Amino acid sequence: MDEQEIRQKLTRIVVDELGVEESEVTDDARLYEDLGADSIDYVTIIDDVEKTFGFTIRDDEAFDQEVFAHGKSLNIVGNLIELVKERLN
Repeated sequence: MDEQEIRQKLTRIVVDELGVEESEVTDDARLYEDLGADSIDYVTIIDDVEKTFGFTIRDDEAFDQEVFAHGKSLNIVGNLIELVKERLN
């Protein structure tokens, strides 16, 4: 699966869950701060990513506050894309 296909599928997951416009789902967009996700939305998005791409995201990857604080969090769309690319290769 190439990056464009990953990006399209991930964008669809976020749009469907949060009801935002596709144009808002950029690499820099933060699920909570920019796209209006709450904690339930976030968990649903992580779950949908796991189901769509066929791998598990560990809790420490998804919820570690240290990671959140250093900008490598899965709260950022671009970081989710990078994680999917890494796991699928």
